[in-house]
Amino acid sequence: MPYVKQLLLEIKDIESKLNNEYKKTDVNLNIIKELILEKKTKEADFDYIIMSCDLDILELFSSNDIKRIKYYIIFKK
Repeated sequence: MPYVKQLLLEIKDIESKLNNEYKKTDVNLNIIKELILEKKTKEADFDYIIMSCDLDILELFSSNDIKRIKYYIIFKK
């Protein structure tokens, strides 16, 4: 999953750029807006990858296994 690690590094880099921009006395709102949009896009890519992995894992289970997992999640918390 090197792509996931790369995405996480890019998100941290964007957060660092945002923090640096916030520290400036003359804050450029257009730069902040662009960075926030870029961060949201990277986070959406990350979330999609995680959901895809979850769906791939669920395909390994039978429908009875999934029912037991749901039962465990609902009643064992």
